[in-house]
Amino acid sequence: MSFSSSYSFSSSSAWPWKSIAQYAGLAAAVGLVFYLTSERRPRRRTLKREELVNILLDLSKDMYVVFTDLAQVSQSIHRQLVSKGLDKQLDSEQLEGMLMMQGMQQKFKDTQLAVFDRHKVSEGDVETATKKHEDDPEVQKYVKGLKVMYSEAIKGDLPMFPGLQLPDTLTKDKYFEILEDINNEKLKRFRPILSEMRSDSSKATSPASREAGALPSSELTMKLKDASEAVEAEMIVKHAAVLGEKMMFAAANAAFSKDADFRKRRSDVDAAHQERIVNLMKTISAGGGGGGTGSSSSAAKG
Repeated sequence: MSFSSSYSFSSSSAWPWKSIAQYAGLAAAVGLVFYLTSERRPRRRTLKREELVNILLDLSKDMYVVFTDLAQVSQSIHRQLVSKGLDKQLDSEQLEGMLMMQGMQQKFKDTQLAVFDRHKVSEGDVETATKKHEDDPEVQKYVKGLKVMYSEAIKGDLPMFPGLQLPDTLTKDKYFEILEDINNEKLKRFRPILSEMRSDSSKATSPASREAGALPSSELTMKLKDASEAVEAEMIVKHAAVLGEKMMFAAANAAFSKDADFRKRRSDVDAAHQERIVNLMKTISAGGGGGGTGSSSSAAKG
């Protein structure tokens, strides 16, 4: 059963997340999660309209980050399908199914539970209040916004947060300045990880592969991913005076990406960053210390 068939995102449906949980036969398991978590909260809370709006706002902020990840996964899958000539053989529901099997289903569930835990409410509390206030303009804004962000992300489009305005201080140039800071710090964090993996790499790969900069994939990928996410979180805090909200950097990328010149500049920066990573891997694999990674400032300036 596809998500699209179980939930049409019609305006008459007030609460989309329960149907997300029903995808791929997970309804019983997720239902059990809600049952267990509800045991440590009051059995039932009647939420005031202001409480509901605050919960929906927090849910929208946290889900925005997840939807941004979903859009990037969708883009990656689409590129792979195109490269293999399979993009015309999958309909939207099949693509949606592939995305749900990339760990996104769990992220939806975890994010929703985390928001409800912070507010000490259950899914039933929020669903009941949402139905009660379904004609409220502010409630409608967030419920509709969640649906639109999901729809955009599934198609591979970076979602726009409902009603969000970027701060005047967050210009395109400032965005690339922060991005450069993030990329430079990632290179610093990657260097000791790659060096640590060097000895295992020598055993796990052929001489030809090592010369090309290849390293063991599974453990290395996880360590680099964790380091990358840690850097991004730290940089958001470091640049909080400009960004304000932790989601603002991703929101700026989505907003600025509507401009072709920005997309070209971002693509150049990403390519330069990837080249630096590959060069670092080659240097360490060859027995070097990983120096000479340089700065990405020239690419960032475009």
